[in-house]
Amino acid sequence: MNVYPLRWVGRARRAELEQALQSRLAPWATQWLRADLESVLASAETGEPDPGELGWLDAVTSGGTLLIGCTSNVESRLGARLVGLAGEGGSALAPRIGRRALEALAQCLTGAIGATLSTCDAPGPKLLAPRAGALLLQLTIGDVRLYLLVDTVLCETVAPVLRRASSLVPREDALGACTASLELRLELGHADLLDVSTLRPGEVLKTTIPVGSLLSLVNPDGSVVRTGHLVARQGRRAIRIQ
Repeated sequence: MNVYPLRWVGRARRAELEQALQSRLAPWATQWLRADLESVLASAETGEPDPGELGWLDAVTSGGTLLIGCTSNVESRLGARLVGLAGEGGSALAPRIGRRALEALAQCLTGAIGATLSTCDAPGPKLLAPRAGALLLQLTIGDVRLYLLVDTVLCETVAPVLRRASSLVPREDALGACTASLELRLELGHADLLDVSTLRPGEVLKTTIPVGSLLSLVNPDGSVVRTGHLVARQGRRAIRIQ
């Protein structure tokens, strides 16, 4: 069973990744492209490509996987463009040049010098879905179009996410030191107004609350924080939390 991480690539994250990949693409373009040949890296258009209509190559590295989608004759066409020939060039060298250029491209984008390309299956819908965290781009070189699928791991390698959500920790560790004002509330039940108004020093007002009843620690807004029993500790009143 394949397990796909859930990581949505938003607009800001996509722009960050495209910029990082463009920087990695620049040395390749300088080395392989003629002065009159331009490479354009952009987001793939909505609905493109149909993975089943393309051939796919992958470069699997420790820093992630790059998939390249292309037509069956792309190596000949790319090689011909790189050396300035029309069509597929009609030269036996064109496919070899195109293959070497593609592998050099994979090495630049993955950052793995020894990366090689192998034929692979077309990516499934789950890998192409936005929530899979992969990035699909199109690279146009003259009239040659390549589709680049950068998986989640390679995205993290190319442009690490600097701000990560911290792991959950116990509440006691997550709360910083601060001072809180709490009130201790002892419910005394109900008494007649006449009994309360005639109270004198020394008189005892009997309540309906048993001696062992709980006291409540409350916030200023009246919400109960904890309940406990009134006890004595080192000559001071204290609360044993229930």
